[in-house]
Amino acid sequence: MNNLLAVLNFVSALYLIVAVVVANQSTKEALEKTKYFGFCIFGCILGCILEATCILTDGNAALNSFLVISHYLLIVLVDVIVFLYSIFLHSYFYEKGRIHRRVAGILAILAVISFALNTVMFAIGHMFTINDGTFVPGSYFPYRQVLPMIIFIGIYVLYMFNRKALGFDSIWLTLLFFFVPIGAMAIIYAFSIPAEKCTFVLTALSLYVVHMVVQTKIITEIDVNARVLGRLSYYDTLTGLKNRRGYDDIIDNLTKEDKVSVVFCDANGLKSVNDSEGHLSGDRYIKKIAEIISAAFPEGEVCRISGDEFVCIIKNMEDKVFSEKIKTFKDVLNAEGRIAAFGYESGNGSRFLDLVRSAEKMMYNDKQEYYIETGRDRRHY
Repeated sequence: MNNLLAVLNFVSALYLIVAVVVANQSTKEALEKTKYFGFCIFGCILGCILEATCILTDGNAALNSFLVISHYLLIVLVDVIVFLYSIFLHSYFYEKGRIHRRVAGILAILAVISFALNTVMFAIGHMFTINDGTFVPGSYFPYRQVLPMIIFIGIYVLYMFNRKALGFDSIWLTLLFFFVPIGAMAIIYAFSIPAEKCTFVLTALSLYVVHMVVQTKIITEIDVNARVLGRLSYYDTLTGLKNRRGYDDIIDNLTKEDKVSVVFCDANGLKSVNDSEGHLSGDRYIKKIAEIISAAFPEGEVCRISGDEFVCIIKNMEDKVFSEKIKTFKDVLNAEGRIAAFGYESGNGSRFLDLVRSAEKMMYNDKQEYYIETGRDRRHY
């Protein structure tokens, strides 16, 4: 039986190590937000290994001092873990703006009290003794986990009251946190297994369930938010096109050997639309230009590099095909009342900035022609 319990502890530690390795693949923000739970897992890994070692060395009189220290650590490690768990919940609920964070704070205080009581009882000899390498429970030993059990129930109640805030729509998922460790505990008592030899197997099981559900959800939320923010940092929110940062990123990834075609566009008459119809109409105007460019050059990457300026970058397009697309594009702009002026150029990636400048110069010439032909005052359009 002892060998089996030792193996269970080592296997539990292994599962938690895998959980830690997986969790560490996440972002720094996710690791920072879940660091207290990570400390819980590290404490439980230590407890599993220590518990297995105590089981395997039980009865070895030469290791009396080691066993005394190890059994004391096993007792107070439970207090340390529930304290860190309570701090984890307190910080998470604080971020969510939930008043139940105060309850989590009280649970943390109870964990400190439990640690102090267990230490005092150990110091005065009421916790346990080691006789010839054999563990002998003291008068206080059966009560060592009363406060940790109260804290466990408090944590479960917190999950129940805050399951919506935590994103758990199903009450059955929340019940899982309670019945998995309780069910395992019932099995242990049914087989008359000494609780002190599998405390950390139960703790590891509880933490693993929480890790698989709660911490994974938190990490996923952070990763999704990070990806969304990352996308927002590269994309223009109005048009969905890449912004200036996205444009710079494209430039950074161009190679000297790339054949590149560039189209540079600038809105015509945007100021007039904003002044006469309002900025919402101006936004629709900008979006319409973006849609026209994207439809004309679906192979390219279109970027909104400033308020009314767009650059489309097309890689490895044959000159003949590009010329045909430019002609079609010009016809569309004319059909839309010359909604935008444009210029274009082709060449190698090594000359990209020169290509852009050349296309921009052509665009300004086209815009000048637009103002001359329409008789509009450029300062007002």
